[in-house]
Amino acid sequence: MSRYEFFRAQADKAFRRADRKAKEKPKNDSEFPGSIISALMHSYSRSMSAQQEGFYHSVAMVDAYFSALEHRLNLLRAFTGLPLPAEGFKAFMSKTWNEKIDELLGAKPSPEARKTLQGMRDIKERIRNPFAHGGYENDKGALHVHIPTIGTIPGNITKFGKSARFSLIPVGANDHGLNCAVFDEVDKLLSTDHLAGPYRLMEAGIDPSFDEKSLRSYRDAISGGEKALERFIDRWNHMWERHANMDY
Repeated sequence: MSRYEFFRAQADKAFRRADRKAKEKPKNDSEFPGSIISALMHSYSRSMSAQQEGFYHSVAMVDAYFSALEHRLNLLRAFTGLPLPAEGFKAFMSKTWNEKIDELLGAKPSPEARKTLQGMRDIKERIRNPFAHGGYENDKGALHVHIPTIGTIPGNITKFGKSARFSLIPVGANDHGLNCAVFDEVDKLLSTDHLAGPYRLMEAGIDPSFDEKSLRSYRDAISGGEKALERFIDRWNHMWERHANMDY
């Protein structure tokens, strides 16, 4: 999550700088048209450079978020305290993040939750997958054109109307802002209502276990209310420090 937060902050800075550069007035005092055009092009070039930097950081942010999401979903499943059937741990770990979220949120999420999750899927298909896999979209539109003396040139006919391929800067300031808003909504889904207690255990840095006794202890701590949850966290940290320091 710290990697995600770092790239998010860097993208924010780059896009703000791009906007500022685009609005700068030429500093050249000469009224000669060529000098004015040159100054304008210089400002435009610096703005485009900052937009490109923002794009790089924003794509890295998206990739980091999905990596963190996979990890957090596994932690949250343990901290819900719900018992696992035989082979249940292996079955859960084999699921996609979509399936894991569905299990954690329940069978009938609200319309707002469904909209947020669809936003996540759109980000995955439009940005995360193509840029994490060499520019290919998961649309079965890949082509390999064989050109004599050159070799095989990869291509793609996309089915995504909002494909990142159609922009000079594939992820701009508006795209970045919308992605951040979706991620914030997903974080809210994973940290409120029945997941508030599990999220608190995750934030506290508890090392999860999936055995029956540990799952029961998480469930009991959460069901006991805020004070019971804090006592559990304090106790766990105390025991962890004893083991780390070999204080027996």
